[in-house]
Amino acid sequence: MKYYSVITLVSIFLVIMIFLLLQQTLMAAPLRQFSPPTKIKLEMLALTPDGEKDSEFTDPHCSSTGATRLAYGCTYFHDKPNQDNERQEVYPFTSYKIEIGYESETKRVTLSNGSQDDIQLGYLHNVVAQEMGEGSPLSSYTAQAIAARTYAYYQTNGTIRINNSSSKQVYVPYRFEGMGGATPALRQLKLHNAITSSHSLYMTLSDSTQPIVAYFGQDNDEYTTNGTLSHLIGI
Repeated sequence: MKYYSVITLVSIFLVIMIFLLLQQTLMAAPLRQFSPPTKIKLEMLALTPDGEKDSEFTDPHCSSTGATRLAYGCTYFHDKPNQDNERQEVYPFTSYKIEIGYESETKRVTLSNGSQDDIQLGYLHNVVAQEMGEGSPLSSYTAQAIAARTYAYYQTNGTIRINNSSSKQVYVPYRFEGMGGATPALRQLKLHNAITSSHSLYMTLSDSTQPIVAYFGQDNDEYTTNGTLSHLIGI
């Protein structure tokens, strides 16, 4: 029979007690709460029509005075030929590093016709306008706003700067302003209502406050397939 000293037994007892106390502490600790940010930091780039960084420019960063001032990605009203709308508006920010509101961001801008107007440059207004077909139902705009908000929350982790290309989500200044059709003001109002009615709503798993990886596809109009994560279920 093997005998243990009193000191050894006491040491083992203390190790077990410390382990149990640590386990109880970890179990009792609250989940790390995610606080939805109100602003997003972006690195603004000139883009191709597909939303990728435009390699045509030596420096693709957006500028209000340089070569990219009328480039697509820096402005929806760009200078490329065959544009349906002939209006051209210069990149509305003073730096390629910007910080704007998720839900809304109006900015007084001097337009090409010399007038001044308050333009809606908020992140979600312009992302959802880009991602969704114009004239979509209110419910579709609302669902897209929640998905886009969740995806941005996850990508930025609240504070990380991302770019405006399709590697994240395409954000183009004036895209909301450029909504067309016979009744553009009504379409803008519908999209605006979708964003405000879902203000700060985002998707999580049931046991967490952290945003999920909310992948979505602009052109998947027939079906999707299951992803590698439990919440990515094909329909």
